[in-house]
Amino acid sequence: MRRNPMYAFKDRSQIGIYNVPLHSTIHIITDGTSPRMVEIISKNGINGSSTIGDFLDNPNLYTDLMTTSDGSELQKIEEGGNTGWRMLGVNPQNYTDIGSNAIDMSFSNTDTDSKGVGSKYGFATGFNTSVRGEAGSAFGTETVAKNTNSFVFGKYNVGSASNTILEVGIGSDEYTKRNALEITTTGSIVAPELTLSLINNSPSTVLVTKEYSDIVDGGYIV
Repeated sequence: MRRNPMYAFKDRSQIGIYNVPLHSTIHIITDGTSPRMVEIISKNGINGSSTIGDFLDNPNLYTDLMTTSDGSELQKIEEGGNTGWRMLGVNPQNYTDIGSNAIDMSFSNTDTDSKGVGSKYGFATGFNTSVRGEAGSAFGTETVAKNTNSFVFGKYNVGSASNTILEVGIGSDEYTKRNALEITTTGSIVAPELTLSLINNSPSTVLVTKEYSDIVDGGYIV
């Protein structure tokens, strides 16, 4: 898909909107409140002396990309001295500064600096996901990839061990974070929620833990 041209203006008092082609993306960087991003769909009534404010005062002239899904492509951005890519039209106040060469396809609906991809080469998608470790990836809902090269998916993972490289989160909310599976850089595979009771009440094909194996004698728990 061809990207529409993007033009940046610093405030509502600037002129020059008349010379911007139709269907271009306009990024108002500082408007006294929060960043704005819109697409020009008409310039009726706009002339060479019209300001950005004149343009924004007529909602029939543009589509607000901050409140619609029309901005569903990636935009190249620069934050904190780094250059990366994030979904076009999302509110930058809901994300941490982008990491170098990171790709952030996640959606955050909270004014925070903890969501999104803050590490270089990181990747995120899903809802309110976070990537902090270099080359980490986060999928799902409220997952956090804290470690270098870590891969996390599911929901509300723990993100605790410093050598965990894969986590499957099965938590229910930010106060109840749990992992169904963890793989570490040493090669160990851990299932924190696979209790003795859960094993005994599961089908015969369920995996068992070392904890279970250590106390089983002849197929019965002693």
